[in-house]
Amino acid sequence: MGKAKIGFKYDKEGYFVEPIELFNDDIPEYVTIEPWQEPCVKPRFVDGVWTDAGHLPEPLPNELTVTEKLATMERDNRMLRLKNDILANQYQFLEDVITEMIVATLP
Repeated sequence: MGKAKIGFKYDKEGYFVEPIELFNDDIPEYVTIEPWQEPCVKPRFVDGVWTDAGHLPEPLPNELTVTEKLATMERDNRMLRLKNDILANQYQFLEDVITEMIVATLP
């Protein structure tokens, strides 16, 4: 007998059912041959059913570098300055309108 290959049995919907050891090149249709990997999720046999031993960990968020943080803060600062200028112009416009209204109503 040659070296065994690891195959994976899937159901009709494509869900993993169980791993299968194959000892010859006669592969049934329902078996898919894939290279064995060492992921965080491994099949295990529990209470007569094959299940996953765990789940892949969530990827950690990338920490920003000091340069990226500084660039973000500078961009935010520019935006706040622009908003401040816009509000100052609006305030000045309203002040001018109110002044004109007062002058127009004087005798």
